[in-house]
Amino acid sequence: MSESRRHGTGEPARGDQRQRESKIALSSSQRETIASIVQAIEQADDKKLLIFLEGVSGIGKSMIAPEIQKAIGKKKSIEVLHLEDRYRPSIEELKKSHGHILAIGTPSDVASGKEYSLSADKFPDRKRVSIILKAMNDAEIREYIKSLGNKRNPKLSLDEIVRYSLGVPLLAQRLTTEDIDVEDARLMASGFLRSLTLSHREEEEKKIPFGDYYSVTIPDSVREGISRYANDGKIYNTIDRVFSNLEALRARGSHEESPLFVAPESKAIYDSMLQRHVGFNTFLRIYAPHLSEDDFTRLEQGFGWNGSSYDFGREMMRHTDRAGAFQGTVRKTAIHARNRDIDRWDHEGHASLSHKRLSDEMENKFHTRKYPFKPQEGGADRSFHLSAWGHEGDNFNQTKLGWALESLLQHRGVAYIVENQPAGIWYVYNPQSKSIEPFTPPPYEK
Repeated sequence: MSESRRHGTGEPARGDQRQRESKIALSSSQRETIASIVQAIEQADDKKLLIFLEGVSGIGKSMIAPEIQKAIGKKKSIEVLHLEDRYRPSIEELKKSHGHILAIGTPSDVASGKEYSLSADKFPDRKRVSIILKAMNDAEIREYIKSLGNKRNPKLSLDEIVRYSLGVPLLAQRLTTEDIDVEDARLMASGFLRSLTLSHREEEEKKIPFGDYYSVTIPDSVREGISRYANDGKIYNTIDRVFSNLEALRARGSHEESPLFVAPESKAIYDSMLQRHVGFNTFLRIYAPHLSEDDFTRLEQGFGWNGSSYDFGREMMRHTDRAGAFQGTVRKTAIHARNRDIDRWDHEGHASLSHKRLSDEMENKFHTRKYPFKPQEGGADRSFHLSAWGHEGDNFNQTKLGWALESLLQHRGVAYIVENQPAGIWYVYNPQSKSIEPFTPPPYEK
C-alpha cells in the first residue's frame, strides 16, 4: 500500500543544478521531508522500499538524496534514480540492487515511471512509498529572493517576482536576473505551470491538483494562460521551455546567450508574425555579413554543424543546439555560411538555387555599401544567411528559428539585415543603438 506525504521546499536554479544545490543550506521543510523518508526506511525493517519523490522542476528534490544517506548511515544504502536522466540504470540493474531505491522526478516523470519502467509487477517484492515535495510558501520564496542579492531586475517589484515565481526558486532566479517585464513573467509562469499537466487538453487541465504541488495561490492571469492555445500570438509563449533547454545546453558546456531580445522592437515584430496568416513560400531571411571569427564559430555551434560536417537538421531535431532549444527544425529551411571562400549549405533541395542567388545578391550589395551600417573590421570573408519559409499558412518554424538567431546576434552585438515577409517589413539591427531600424532595400538585380 502506498504512503503519501507532502512538504514544502525550495532549490536554486537549474543548469549545473545538482552541483550548486550542494552548496545551499537545507530549509526546515526539506529537513522535514528527509525525516519522513528516513522514518519510512527505518519502519520498513528488512523490506526494501521503492520511494517516489515527486515535485515540479526547480524545488530542490535532488538536494534530499545525499542527506538521506547520511541519516540512515552505512549499514543501509539507497540508490538514487533521476527519472529525467536518459541514461539511468536499466530495470534489470535496478532489480539487482540490495538497497532502497529513491526515484526522483516531476509529476509526469513519476506517473510514467509508476505505469511503465517502475510498475508494481516489475518490482513485486518492494513496498512502494510516494512523497510529494511542494514548492515554497510566500514567506520562504520571499526570503530566497532576498538572498539572491540587491541587484534585481528593475522591471519587476519584489512582490511581482514573488507572485510569478509560484514559490519555485528556479523561476524566482530567472525573474530576478533576466530582463523580464510583467507580461513576460506571466507567460513564463503559465508555461511553467503548463509543464505540470500530463495532457494539454483543456478539460483535463481544469482538474490539475495545483494544491498538491504549490503552497502559494496561483494568480488567475497565470491559470488563464495554461492552455496551449491561450497565448498563441505571443513569441514568448514558450519562454520557460526555451530557458530550460538552454540551461541544459549550458550544463553540457555550451555557451548560450539569453533568449530575450535586446532590441525592444523585436518582440512586437515576432508577435505580429504569429498573429498573421502567411501564404505559401513566404520567406524570413536573416543575413549577417562581416562576421568575426568568434561570431562565425558561435553560429557554427549554435546552428548545428561542426568542421566540414554540416549536421543542421539532425542536430536541431535532437535539441542539441540553440536552434533546437527554440524548437526550430530543418523543414522548409536553408542556410548558407561562407568562411574564407568556403561555402557550406543545408537546405531542402528545391530551394538551393533561389537561396544561393539571394545570398550572392545580399553579399554583392553589402560590399558596395548599399546597406545602412558599418561592417565589422576583419570579417569581410565571413557571412551567414538563413532562409525559412512558411508552409500551408504555418510560420511556426520561421518564428522559432528567427527568434533563436536574432536574439543570439543581438546579444553578440552583430549587425544584420532581415527581409521579414510575414511581418511585411525589411529592417536592420543596429548594435550601436541596440535597436531595429526599418529601411527600403535596393532592388534585386534581374
